[in-house]
Amino acid sequence: VLNMTINEAHPAISYSPDTLVFSLNNAISTVIPASTGGVVLGWSIAPALPSGLVFNPTTGRIFGTPTAVSAPTQYTVVATGHAATADTAFLVLSVAAVAPSVSYADEPYNLPLGTPIANISRTGLTGIVTHYSIAPALPAGLRFNTLSGRIDGTPVTVTPPTPYVITVHGPGGTGSDTITIATTTDAPTVSYTDAPQAWEVGIA
Repeated sequence: VLNMTINEAHPAISYSPDTLVFSLNNAISTVIPASTGGVVLGWSIAPALPSGLVFNPTTGRIFGTPTAVSAPTQYTVVATGHAATADTAFLVLSVAAVAPSVSYADEPYNLPLGTPIANISRTGLTGIVTHYSIAPALPAGLRFNTLSGRIDGTPVTVTPPTPYVITVHGPGGTGSDTITIATTTDAPTVSYTDAPQAWEVGIA
């Protein structure tokens, strides 16, 4: 009598790379495991993935768009096969916010004294921004909006061309751009009639 036992091969899984950093609010490239052993009947992961990411319990794939910042965390993936066979893989995942950036028109701004200016506003913006700041302080009469980054007002003092650094602040860091502002007054002008003038002696 010949007795034979055929054992199902154990699952063998891995992820490469096994350490990944995702960008907040940017769709990730699908993370696909390699399975080189026996048949995998089901997949599980612990702890729960960062908000916005999805784990497929049929394929072991991870996909989605992360919607919250997450510190580097180790995740345990278990692939289960026949007869309670299983294999485990480990992943370290994190979600980082991208530093914002901002841009303004490059040309210098020459603002006439005593005249309300058109708003100076950004021309480009990326990333998540919580507030703006500017340095040094603007010329008297001009205002800087820390929520929108706009400059408005009416200059009341003459100032030479001066560089101002506008900085955007966000959860991922800071970004900045530099603009040049001068407040000017027109030089006085004078003119006389071009017609020839003739005066009589003794008469004003």
